[in-house]
Amino acid sequence: MEDFTCLMDIDPNPMIAFDIEEESEILNYVSTSTETSKELNYLEQKFNTIDIKEKSAEEEKSSICSNKSTYYSSKSSCTKRKTNEYKKTMAVDSALKFKLETLLLALFKRKKPNKPPKKEYIRCTLIRGHKRSIRQSFQGIYPSKGIHKFLLTDAKSYRIWNYLTQICLRDSRDSAIMMEKSSTVKGPKTDGKSKRQQIKENDELKKSFNDDFCRSYFLEEVIKEHYYYYIKLLFAHFDCDILCEKFNFFCCEGRHTDICTKKWELLNIFVSDLMLTDIKIDPWFPIGEQRQKITLEDIDELSKVAAYNKDDDDISQFLA
Repeated sequence: MEDFTCLMDIDPNPMIAFDIEEESEILNYVSTSTETSKELNYLEQKFNTIDIKEKSAEEEKSSICSNKSTYYSSKSSCTKRKTNEYKKTMAVDSALKFKLETLLLALFKRKKPNKPPKKEYIRCTLIRGHKRSIRQSFQGIYPSKGIHKFLLTDAKSYRIWNYLTQICLRDSRDSAIMMEKSSTVKGPKTDGKSKRQQIKENDELKKSFNDDFCRSYFLEEVIKEHYYYYIKLLFAHFDCDILCEKFNFFCCEGRHTDICTKKWELLNIFVSDLMLTDIKIDPWFPIGEQRQKITLEDIDELSKVAAYNKDDDDISQFLA
């Protein structure tokens, strides 16, 4: 009988026979592979999350750009609308100012020609007189002729004149400004020709008392303050005869009435306020003083007694 005991030590399944070292390596590999797989899964999820975030960021950016574009488009439209509204308002204000000026000045007549005084004539007269008053203050001369002349017995005018002189002398900087502004050679070409022989023709001089010259003249605050009190001097008394002589035009052809006084009161408001705002200059007023306004109703009331004006410039045509 054959002995088969030697075969008992042979592994019946040699394909899965591994030694311990090989088994350990395999287990380590499997473990490592599992961890690597987990890591790869984690990284994949992370990258997917990043992709989602990037897509969200892109969508958000696109949304922001769209909203920004809509905002600027809306803002541009709003700005254009406001600009158009502003232009319309300015046009209405300009038309109203022009109508007020036209109607107001039509209440007066110059002797020659027999027409209403022009705005340019009035501001030329006032600026020349204002400059002369400053020079007289520095020279210590009381005005005995011209638009701002007054009697020394007139206490109110005398007091205003002394205050005008104080403004000229109270501060070295203000004094320098006023001396420069009051110089005849600082006027337009139509002013002080005899004293401007040394100035070349190509020098920058305004040709007349136009808006640019008047605006530059009233830029300094001290000039506006002095001008405010200068107008107070001119209208110290609402004596129609005196005012007609000062301004060289007339409020009526017959006997003066309360309507004449009212006309000069409106002219006072015009030359102290509207004449400056017309050239985009803010007038100077003492703190707390309420500014007076001219309305079309004020002029309409006065126009009822303007029957003396019979020519083509009759004020009634403006109020039709």
